Amino acid sequence: MAKSKYSLSEAQIAKRIKEGRGSGSGADYSPWVRVDELASLGRSRQVYSHLTKRIHHLLSDLEF
Repeated sequence: MAKSKYSLSEAQIAKRIKEGRGSGSGADYSPWVRVDELASLGRSRQVYSHLTKRIHHLLSDLEF
């Protein structure tokens, strides 16, 4: 598998933890990775779910 170009520094990880990324449940959940933070040649989507009452960040058509 190819090595990812996406990497985080220790300061970025600490900032995301402080923001509460990757924690919570239901409408209060905050994703660790958002689609607007990654450069991509493919298609990504932000889809609102009426079930969970939040926006889901999908990185590919397969996830959609």
